[in-house]
Amino acid sequence: MVRRNDYYTEIAQFMSFLDGIEYPRNDNSHVFPQERLLEITDLDVVSYFNFKAYHNANPSPSDQPIYCRSSTLEYKKKAISSFLPRQNMPWDDITQTGNPTRSRAVHHMIQKVKVHEVRGTGVQSNARRAVEWEEFVNVLVAVREIYSESKAHSMLMALSVLTLQWQLIGRIDDIMQLRTSTVLFNVRDSFTLHIKMSWSKNIRTEMQSPTQILIAAMDPIICPLLNLVVYMETFGGHAGGLMFDYSKKTTTNLIDEILASSNFRAQRAGRVGTHSFRKGSATYASRFGLPKDWVNLRGRWRGKKKQVDTYIDVDQP
Repeated sequence: MVRRNDYYTEIAQFMSFLDGIEYPRNDNSHVFPQERLLEITDLDVVSYFNFKAYHNANPSPSDQPIYCRSSTLEYKKKAISSFLPRQNMPWDDITQTGNPTRSRAVHHMIQKVKVHEVRGTGVQSNARRAVEWEEFVNVLVAVREIYSESKAHSMLMALSVLTLQWQLIGRIDDIMQLRTSTVLFNVRDSFTLHIKMSWSKNIRTEMQSPTQILIAAMDPIICPLLNLVVYMETFGGHAGGLMFDYSKKTTTNLIDEILASSNFRAQRAGRVGTHSFRKGSATYASRFGLPKDWVNLRGRWRGKKKQVDTYIDVDQP
């Protein structure tokens, strides 16, 4: 089974902690013996997580988890679990068999960290907040102010990417992987386009990637169709190829530059980034009365976990 390099890094760090040996973290060809992995217990996992959160494998009741958030521990739990021989088996406290990451002890440890976060005695969240509607429009105006004279390509690309991302409630990765073949004329409604986002972190089956309608806007600043056609006519449009000829990293750096500039005026406190636009559009749709299920469908989230709930701001009218 092929695993991502960052998953291997997590198991290497964990085994280094247990064995007192500095295993290579960048060489994912290293294989940990199954016999050794079967010896891991739930208390081993708890001790490691305590060390990451408290810098102490056996913290006292007065210690606070100021070094690691619960979401990071959840990620480490998932990564470590993917390497364990019995990853699909719940942990049995009596026989000491199964997947130790799926034990009550590990669950309770992570829940304790979450309680500290709620009380303000844990690590502060670095999550990007949702952008407000006024901030979104401000960003589009700022793009024109910064790049209109010196970087026309960057300006038209950023305007098209941002307006598409907002209307499709998409991730920046999804938008940068759009192909010209996935954008089609809508015969039934000639003032709209059909678009199919076939590459996404959330998509696992074809049913989760439906053909969606891309609607025009009366305001030319925020109209995704107008911004897209100007970009396509000027710079893009290789048949069957990618819609945009910028990489995700380059586009992310470009947007981060705009958000850090004096042209961007934040409406409220909190960190913002490219993911803030997905959170912002989901929240915007919900505030205007769209049912959560509709937002879920537009954003192409899988319905079972209700991931959309973490994107819609709790501040509702």
